[in-house]
Amino acid sequence: MFYRGVRKFQRRCCMITIKHALIVFFVGMFVVLTSAWMLNTEIPAPLTPAPVIGAPLIVPKRIFSRPKWDFTLKRICRNPPADSIQQENLTMEHQLPSHTHLCSLPVPQIERTYAWYFNNIQTICGHLKRFGKVNDGGWDVCLEKNLVQKNNCLVYSFGIDFDFSFDDQISEEWGCTVHSFDPSMNTPSYRRSSKVFFHNIGLSNFNGTTPDANWTMLTFQGLRQRLHHQKVLPDVIKMDIEDWEWHVIPEMLSSKSLNGIKQFLVEFHFSNIPEADSEGFWISKLFLIKEIYAMGFRMTWATRNLLNVWRSRVTGKDIIGCFEVTFIRRL
Repeated sequence: MFYRGVRKFQRRCCMITIKHALIVFFVGMFVVLTSAWMLNTEIPAPLTPAPVIGAPLIVPKRIFSRPKWDFTLKRICRNPPADSIQQENLTMEHQLPSHTHLCSLPVPQIERTYAWYFNNIQTICGHLKRFGKVNDGGWDVCLEKNLVQKNNCLVYSFGIDFDFSFDDQISEEWGCTVHSFDPSMNTPSYRRSSKVFFHNIGLSNFNGTTPDANWTMLTFQGLRQRLHHQKVLPDVIKMDIEDWEWHVIPEMLSSKSLNGIKQFLVEFHFSNIPEADSEGFWISKLFLIKEIYAMGFRMTWATRNLLNVWRSRVTGKDIIGCFEVTFIRRL
């Protein structure tokens, strides 16, 4: 009985061993075949976030088009506009000299006046916040309730250069609808997100196309008509359009397009061109800034763009060529 039990035990052990061997064999064959298959099969790339529906391929090529000016001093100062009584009486408020006085200044004194003006502010904002990058690309917005209502605001952003940090953040954190414009990016119009819309159109003082870069350009009123915004106004206008502001803003003033606008963010470009040696270059620009002041806009913040610093050929001193200014309407 004992030996019979031992033989039964041996047979069982043998059967178990054979089963184990078969299992090991088939597992080994599976591993070998799987490895061979994987070596001859392309491994899929890691998953990436899905792009926004309709977002085009961004072509990293920017086209430039510069406006042309006439800085003839006699033309600029022939009939300088009269200063308003309001400007003359508000002597305690930080403002530029009268038009007649500006026309009498030599270049060195005008350069000092320019630096002095943009290094001071004219009013205080109780709730100032920067949207976008900390350095170039971000903008400071006054969020006082009478200026910008959270989740019920409209922003026009002119000049992108592939940097949507301002547009994205003010839409995500403050709930604003943003229309972004830039014809220089060689990118078709598309919907970037649920609240940000990109338009391959530039802001100008005329409706048409530029002869050199073939950009589609519209006036402020033309853009509002294109967007069917005739009955609504943007709460914030942000403008960084590489010297075109000196043509665009006069058209906006003469057409009364800035009427009703509560906040105006502008990067003023004082480019290092040969005409910068003349009085007319500076006076024409300061005249325009005085007109913005006369419209009731007050400077509440100004940022020096230190990426644009050049040496004056008249005084030999460094000049900051760009100031990013936040104007808010106080009158």
